[in-house]
Amino acid sequence: MQERLLNWKEVPILRVLIPFMLGIVLAHQLAAEWQWGIYLLMAVIGGSFYLQLVKIPFQWRWLNAGLLYLAFFILGYQLFYYHNDLLETNHFQQFIQKENRVYGTINSAVKYDDFIKFELDVEAIEVNRNWNAASGNLYVYAKPDALNSELKYGDMIRLDTRIKPIESPKNPYAFDFQNYLAYQNIFHQTFTRISSIEVVKKNQAQALIAAALQQRNRFLSILKKHLGNGEEFEVASALILGNKDFLSQKTKSAYSDTGAMHVLAVSGLHVGIIFAIVGLILRRFRSKNLVWKLGRILINLSAIWGFALLTGASASVIRASVMFSFFVIAKEFNKSRSIYNTIALAALCMLAYDPYLLYNVGFQLSFLAVIGIIHFQQRIYRLWIIDNKLGNWIWILVSVGIAAQLGTLPISLYYFHQFPSYFMLSGIIVVPAAGLILGLGIALFFFSAFPVMATTLAMIIGKILYWSVWLMNSLIFGLQNLPFAKIEGLWIGLLSVFLLYLLIYGVSISFKLKSKQWLFASTFALLFLSGIALYRSIVQYQQEGLVVYADQKISHGDAYYQKQLISLNDQKGNPSKINYITQNNRFRLGIKEQQQLPLKTGLLHLNGKIIFIIHDNQLPKGNPEQDIDLLWLSNSQKIDLENTVLDYQPKKVVIDGFLWEEKRRSWQKMLYELQVEHHFVMKDGAYSFTPD
Repeated sequence: MQERLLNWKEVPILRVLIPFMLGIVLAHQLAAEWQWGIYLLMAVIGGSFYLQLVKIPFQWRWLNAGLLYLAFFILGYQLFYYHNDLLETNHFQQFIQKENRVYGTINSAVKYDDFIKFELDVEAIEVNRNWNAASGNLYVYAKPDALNSELKYGDMIRLDTRIKPIESPKNPYAFDFQNYLAYQNIFHQTFTRISSIEVVKKNQAQALIAAALQQRNRFLSILKKHLGNGEEFEVASALILGNKDFLSQKTKSAYSDTGAMHVLAVSGLHVGIIFAIVGLILRRFRSKNLVWKLGRILINLSAIWGFALLTGASASVIRASVMFSFFVIAKEFNKSRSIYNTIALAALCMLAYDPYLLYNVGFQLSFLAVIGIIHFQQRIYRLWIIDNKLGNWIWILVSVGIAAQLGTLPISLYYFHQFPSYFMLSGIIVVPAAGLILGLGIALFFFSAFPVMATTLAMIIGKILYWSVWLMNSLIFGLQNLPFAKIEGLWIGLLSVFLLYLLIYGVSISFKLKSKQWLFASTFALLFLSGIALYRSIVQYQQEGLVVYADQKISHGDAYYQKQLISLNDQKGNPSKINYITQNNRFRLGIKEQQQLPLKTGLLHLNGKIIFIIHDNQLPKGNPEQDIDLLWLSNSQKIDLENTVLDYQPKKVVIDGFLWEEKRRSWQKMLYELQVEHHFVMKDGAYSFTPD
């Protein structure tokens, strides 16, 4: 009998999830209100109920399913559109003035070396000396000063500040922080000093969450006592308690470059370990009695959600906890014959609660990794049967890692543009190490609560934990230093993401079902991908231009020709910051070779076009004889702009760096009067010049 890919009758939730997500996608693309949507939804639901009551001919049975799918499509659209907090009539943006006084509760607070960042749940805003009830979330950056006071989750504060909209990225293909926060319903931010913040009431948080955070802080103190302040504490606090505030950039880079970063973000791996530990404890209690089943469910859910609260209830751990909660219930009552149906139910519930999650990278990676493991792991594992127990155990870990990587590879390339070459080796290291470290951490917390005898045991466990984390860190840093540890600059679009998934799953399914159609589809995807790569390569070998990047403190530009690049900078910025500003655009351009040159006053020739650079207000002796196509004023805020423009007669002027608003307006007015095209980089964004 021919094997089927998926029995659609066994996955009813998956069948309604697909139109629900399509509705969300359409709402995101159109960003327009569907005024009659709610009435159409009611009509569709009414029609569906009516068809259930009357007998319809067999050939019209598809109408029932069609109306159901249409209802979920409309529901997805409506939920996504109305999830936007800006639609609230009392959102604080309606009352923003030049100077504002707001009142609200701190949702989360993270302390850094030179500032505190927190999210404020606004409850009221003062307008003309009258307090108006308000709603919305405000992102606050507060700089400590002489009146520094500690701000915590749950504090109710009054704040005097200027509120500004969060701006879109000013550099090409840079991380879109505005979009990232918009999917969390945060659209405004403010920069202030702690002296302008008045704490009205302390500890007004939800009791359960406040207690969990207090307990987490106590556990952090225990870890610091046994591990010190070094890299061991950084990694242990992230892996065990989900606190990534202490992670250095060096540690983040090492784990990211080796494909092991997921172990430092409390997520499915950690919740799975907790689930496995509880499962081992409950193995002896296999009674089919209903009371025992309910008891096992209660114990599992308590362990899962207790761990989620203890680790700060981050988005990643909440996703994993929801998913495992459905697995627990489905397993005990054996209600779902298909695990895909259970996954679909978890996704549907989360998206119904927060439709913006569909555009959350973590949400996408979590579900795609789980689907990849379900689909590929057993197929990969069966390729090599190992009789040795240790070898078999290692091969299981490797097969899980490969399966998860196959499930997330296309979307990871789309977002991160790199591939960790040694992800299989890092998986062999961090997956068992995470289980050991998490178990040791739990044991350490447990025995630290008891006096004398248990304290000695806690010291022993603390030492084992220290050396376990040290060994894992050493191996990960060692992998990072190996040649070709990561492949960078892999730039693909959404079409390529779809084609890559078609290729990966098409090959797998064609072998499973021995299907020529799926083999043809995967071959088509491969050829199409090759065509896209060839076209992109041809375009890149014909490209030439200059990009002037936006940054308040440094001047930087990239002059590129084909796949070669000259980086022009004033050498005031550190390489990591320049890399952050430029990296994605360089990946898009396919740059393979680059050299550094100091930015200084002079001429730059690009395909017959003349770019005249004036840096640090340094004018050259004499005027260039050539016609100036572009005048780039680099960190030259003190220059006599009018005379400079009259002397050099440029066709366009580009001005980078910070300018006071009054001076920018004055220069802009002058350039309008001189009828010279102009571009202020810090206001208008990075400038791209391509000679035609």
